[in-house]
Amino acid sequence: MLNNDALTQLSQLKKDIRATKDIAKGTVRGSNGKFGFASLDDGREAFITPNDMNRLFPGDRVRINVVEGKGGKPQAELEKLIESPLKDFVGHYVIRGQGHFVQPDLPQFNRWLFIPPNQRKGLKAGDLLRCRISQHPFHKDGKAQVKVLERLGNEQTAGIEGLYMASKHMLPGKLGKGAQEQADELASAALPSYPDSSVLPFVTIDSESTLDMDDAIAVSREGDGFTLSVAIADPSIEVAPDSALGQAALNRAQTVYLPGQSRHMLPPSLSQNRYSLLAGESRPALLCHIKVDGSGAITTHNFELCNIQSQQKLSYENVSAWLAGAELELSPEQSNSLKALQELAQKRQAYRLANALVMEDKADYDLELNEQGKIATIHKREKSEAHLMVEEAMLACNICAAEFFTDKGIDALFSHHAGIKEDKLKTLIEVLQEDHPALAELKLETLEGYRKLMQTLNEADPQLLLTCKRLLQASQLHIGKAPHLGLGLEAYATITSPIRRYQDYYNHLLLKAAIQNDKAPAPLNAEKVEGIQAQLMAGRQAVRQMEQWLHVQYMADKIGSEHQASIALVNGQGVGLRFDETGIEGFALLQNKENPWELDHRRLKLVRGDTVYQLGQSLRVKVESIDPALRRIAVSIIE
Repeated sequence: MLNNDALTQLSQLKKDIRATKDIAKGTVRGSNGKFGFASLDDGREAFITPNDMNRLFPGDRVRINVVEGKGGKPQAELEKLIESPLKDFVGHYVIRGQGHFVQPDLPQFNRWLFIPPNQRKGLKAGDLLRCRISQHPFHKDGKAQVKVLERLGNEQTAGIEGLYMASKHMLPGKLGKGAQEQADELASAALPSYPDSSVLPFVTIDSESTLDMDDAIAVSREGDGFTLSVAIADPSIEVAPDSALGQAALNRAQTVYLPGQSRHMLPPSLSQNRYSLLAGESRPALLCHIKVDGSGAITTHNFELCNIQSQQKLSYENVSAWLAGAELELSPEQSNSLKALQELAQKRQAYRLANALVMEDKADYDLELNEQGKIATIHKREKSEAHLMVEEAMLACNICAAEFFTDKGIDALFSHHAGIKEDKLKTLIEVLQEDHPALAELKLETLEGYRKLMQTLNEADPQLLLTCKRLLQASQLHIGKAPHLGLGLEAYATITSPIRRYQDYYNHLLLKAAIQNDKAPAPLNAEKVEGIQAQLMAGRQAVRQMEQWLHVQYMADKIGSEHQASIALVNGQGVGLRFDETGIEGFALLQNKENPWELDHRRLKLVRGDTVYQLGQSLRVKVESIDPALRRIAVSIIE
């Protein structure tokens, strides 16, 4: 045995050795190959060899010793696994010889994970699985193992795309027992009401298939101005935030409209029936009354709680047809209200064009699915005047809510948009200095500077405007007042969809407490807001990836077909194109060693000689191939 002196000497030797090392902590990042990188907390990046990467998962937190690698570049020597956030995931079941594996559906993850014999019962190659890491490879010589939690189905299972994407992005499933019991009790009980009722000619205007109607509109003329009244469904009249249903809504954060299979924030018995502003049914509501002058400016607003009764369920389609001269069964009051709403919307949009910012109108694409949950056909839906009418009414209501919260000093959930990404500002300013020197002097991180930039480019340089829009940050929820640069507003807080979005429901609670002089609900902390934000992002990704999967299936028998498309993405390899009639996206690989293209990354365009490909450009393309595994569509450009 070693004596105390020897132990002391050994301990000191270890300290001396460690002192000579360049120890750092970082996060593992995968690549398209078998190697990886450690993004270090001090800003450096260290290469991870394929052998070491085999012991790690992307996202792992590690402690490494930074040594000099090939070419003098930093290379990682693994010291310790600090944390591994990867727990559950989805993937494909693969059999190779005697080996059984799952191929994880994870970004920059390029290996299969072993499924032990006791986890293989009833499984077949090609099955889609939900799994959990049961053995991390760091301490097991690179040997990882998984536990199979659920067989989701296979590619032929009806509706598998929605089930798979919901599992991949961990969207909440069935309600817990307490929440379901509460929903059942509410659905069979008498609906609470407010003391007063409104007799305004409210109507709802939504898509024909919409059942969860959370807003109704009525408008009257006041001299050369208007009074806009927006009635908003009120689930908070009986769903408390600390109840089982309230907590379930918080965990869900939103209704996710996956094609053919929506995931509801509140169960359909409530969102599509009890609280929905159904025609002819009395419903408790939060009313926002807004005075708008002849220029389109909002002059005053006030909120009240009362019962309303929507007089009719209208659709964007039949309102648009009526505006164009078609017949529609309306009372004189409804007809006058709709005509006033049309004029109001036009004035509000003109006002926002001059004093704020108006986002571009993009076509929507409705997927009509067959019995197997696959695309039967795709319907392109351009934004109509009816959409504009509803959109301007909702924007006005949310602007008034933000002003109310600001005036009262209430830390509601504001929608914050910070404009250009911080790491892209320098590049954009360089371009502006060359093309628009006066704009380069603006403080683009401020509301005034950003608004001036976008308004000017909209008139003077639409091409650069498209590039700017690819440099924008995503909007975020923010506790307390924050600017929304994307809308050109000092503040914006949504309240118009409380049966579909948790932030609207929460803002309802705060607004109602203020106008009723009641105690406000417990404030949301930063962690809960981050959780809501994460669920919002997960929902968007699930919808987008499910649509891409369905698109690839839909195009499988259309190899060789030609389409008109617009460039939506430019990178060093080629261009991404969106088909005009269907919204389907394909990629044209252009880069090759024999005849290379030059990427102008500052203006997002590819150049070779006199040929230029840039954002928004309309091109004719041909579908060349489909990759079902990667869910990609390859196209060529028809010169």
